Amino acid sequence: MRNSGNCYGYVRVSTTMQAQEGSSLDEQKKKIEAWAILNNMKLMGIWIDKGISGTFMFQRPEFAKMFALIEIGDTIVANDLSRVSRNVKDTADLIERLDALRANIIFIKDGLDMSTSMGRAMIQMSSVMKAMEVNYTSERVKDTLASMKEKGQNTTRPSYGWTKESHEKGSRLIEVPEQQEVIRRMKKMHAEGMSYNAIAEQLSYEGIETPSGKNKTWNHYSVSKIINRKDVATKGRYDK
Repeated sequence: MRNSGNCYGYVRVSTTMQAQEGSSLDEQKKKIEAWAILNNMKLMGIWIDKGISGTFMFQRPEFAKMFALIEIGDTIVANDLSRVSRNVKDTADLIERLDALRANIIFIKDGLDMSTSMGRAMIQMSSVMKAMEVNYTSERVKDTLASMKEKGQNTTRPSYGWTKESHEKGSRLIEVPEQQEVIRRMKKMHAEGMSYNAIAEQLSYEGIETPSGKNKTWNHYSVSKIINRKDVATKGRYDK
């Protein structure tokens, strides 16, 4: 396989929180930059997909932009296989496309290099193992959530008017008196004919804290959602 001496870095973080904190982004970028220097390769740039899931790599905006620039003998560099693909079919598709370009891909953390027959085989095997790991984790999460729901434990972020009794995972919900009073007022105002927008404007004018934080103003959507919300399930109790 011809080596052009050019490499293209690719970084991905799957959650909005990781994207905002930037720690994972910086770590991946530093490893790619160090690899390029160590291997005397010209780094053409680093493309970053923030808050993007691991599926369907060619649908990710930055990955697609980067791949469109790849030429014969170029190399893609990523920290590990899961940053690029967590899908067996996608991995096979990637290998086929790289073959057509006589290009290569390196996964630093995994120590995988597609330019060798062993490396190619290991990439395919690793893809299968990572896919199995994702499926296994998904099944465990579903089982855990199902068990928590059977016990009446909270499995999501508490709705407005409620908070967790403790910081422990699955803690039951308890009422927030101030927010419960706001909910009663909202429902009363709406029953008396006030529109969602009018209620939102009134709450914002009074400086009442919103579900997202006191520095934000209320809007008709959040008001409508709370007023028309179905019962909030707690451990043995419901918000009527």
